[in-house]
Amino acid sequence: MCLLAKVNSSPFLINRWLKVPKHENLIFRIAVREIESWLLAHREAFASFLGIQKTQIPLNPDELRDPKSFLLTLTKKSKKQSLKKAIVPAAGSTAKIGPDYNGVLISFVHNFWQVKEALKNSPSLKRAFSAIKIFNPVWTK
Repeated sequence: MCLLAKVNSSPFLINRWLKVPKHENLIFRIAVREIESWLLAHREAFASFLGIQKTQIPLNPDELRDPKSFLLTLTKKSKKQSLKKAIVPAAGSTAKIGPDYNGVLISFVHNFWQVKEALKNSPSLKRAFSAIKIFNPVWTK
């Protein structure tokens, strides 16, 4: 195994980020690169939300190098000005995201995103979903 693969592996990152032993009831999952890949994984819903063609969203969003940047680029193509204003940072701004980036994406998740559809296009989401599904907490007295 090459060093790069080791450094980017979930167990390596979890051990690096958690400075104390992981509690057995902690489910700690890492989206492949960014959580936006999981949002993009429900391609039909995200395309409809932005008013773009589904074909503009890749079948394998986990493999995107920078899902957040890709999502911003897609949003720039949208004809929905209110979405562009909320998600994309203003021209000349030093901000990386728009003023209501999180609010709009939370609304998308609550109203349109379906995990069962997203699971089809995101192996990392599928692993996280499976871990939660089989989770059996340990109760101490």
